[in-house]
Amino acid sequence: MRGSFMSALLGLCLTVFPHVHAWSSDPLQERLAANAVVVHDIDPAAAARAERVDELRELALEVRTLDPMDEAFSDLRPLVRLIGDARVVALGESSHGDGNCFRAKARLIKFLHQEMGFDVIAWEAPQHATRLADRLLSVGVDAALEAAVLPGWMTTNEAFPLVEYVHATRNGADRTPISMAGFDCMYDERYLEDLFAFLDAVIEPEGDVDEFHIGRREREDIALLVRACARARRVDGEFVYDLKEHSSRARQRLSLVRTIDTIDARRTAFAAVHGELEVEYWLRTLRNVLLRERSAFAALLANSEDGYGGWNLASRNLRDRAMGETLVWLANEVFPDRKLIVWAATYHSAVAAGELEDPRWPMRGTVSMGDVARRALGDSYYSIGCVAGEGAWGLGKGYGRIEPAGPDTLDGLLMATGMEHSYLPLRGLPPVHWLRERLVSRHLRYGDTSGSWPDHLDGIFFTRTERPVSRLTRPRSSPGSN
Repeated sequence: MRGSFMSALLGLCLTVFPHVHAWSSDPLQERLAANAVVVHDIDPAAAARAERVDELRELALEVRTLDPMDEAFSDLRPLVRLIGDARVVALGESSHGDGNCFRAKARLIKFLHQEMGFDVIAWEAPQHATRLADRLLSVGVDAALEAAVLPGWMTTNEAFPLVEYVHATRNGADRTPISMAGFDCMYDERYLEDLFAFLDAVIEPEGDVDEFHIGRREREDIALLVRACARARRVDGEFVYDLKEHSSRARQRLSLVRTIDTIDARRTAFAAVHGELEVEYWLRTLRNVLLRERSAFAALLANSEDGYGGWNLASRNLRDRAMGETLVWLANEVFPDRKLIVWAATYHSAVAAGELEDPRWPMRGTVSMGDVARRALGDSYYSIGCVAGEGAWGLGKGYGRIEPAGPDTLDGLLMATGMEHSYLPLRGLPPVHWLRERLVSRHLRYGDTSGSWPDHLDGIFFTRTERPVSRLTRPRSSPGSN
């Protein structure tokens, strides 16, 4: 009895003063002392982190592969329940140079098409060029490549299998054909050619002049404005837009407004020739040219204001509002009975982007395309972000390193699960949940963006390692391409 009491007393002493284990050579007491040291050194933060990682292992779906040629979709099938009745699913990306993300999205699109009936892809790409690409893909892959109208993603090795897949759905495949559309307000020479053909079918440039006439001068003004907007772009961090030309554009903008008003006033005549939907398409694109010009001028003024290459809030909001309104028009008017997949940057497709925080530029006041879509479509709009834990992103010579995610960031916690690829559902989480805390997840060009992510995204597709995209190396005129 006395011996047991002394052993217990010694154990208590060793727990409180673990360094005194040298007093005894009893192996049992040495083990007690060792255990006492472990208990003494437990890091509460590490324990909480481990608990969160365990919960993510339970919540996240493990994705077996990113290979777009792999159509064994058992790993993605739970998405049927998670996406539910949504008819517009946006697939985001942290940057436009995320090679593994492109592969993942190409496979996801095949899954959404085959398993859930989504058959329209809407691209963050020039509206009219994508329209031409959609038509040419029915002719052949080579025809679309040679016309240089495909969205940029589709001319990479990572996303090119999607081009061939879309073409195959139009040509003998036992599947519903996939349509494509663009929603970005950028236009080029081919747009002008088709615009003037649209006008000429009703109003000849040399015809009788009246209050609803669109003559050669108006057409020349529109062409100058469209070309100026096409040249406006960022170069080495600065926005390039000719301010001298801007001061002479009042007449050009007036000619464009006059053209819009004339088409609207003679809508019945235009619709009799082209159809109501076609008239609405051209009115919408012409209004977007005006918005694009305003956005370019605002970006130029911002070169010396916000240090982000002229991509200031006014410019960004103008573009995103236009893209959002066009996307809603596509969903409700052009494809009202079909399901749409959106391919865009997460900056555009996320909801409530103005509540995000990013140390590189202010986000307050941001109105994203996703905001416009969610307001109009409600829960029918489902937004997925794609992000990586480490690696590199970019295209050509412009590579950026992705540093390993910090251990307490959402990306770092997903890395710690040990899953190479996973999908984290965020829609429908309980009102009180640690995932609703403000956490860093690098969805905006791999900066330390923080937010309550269930307020911004319905799910996150995560891959451990990102890699840059590579330009298409496919030889032309391969068998079955036309």
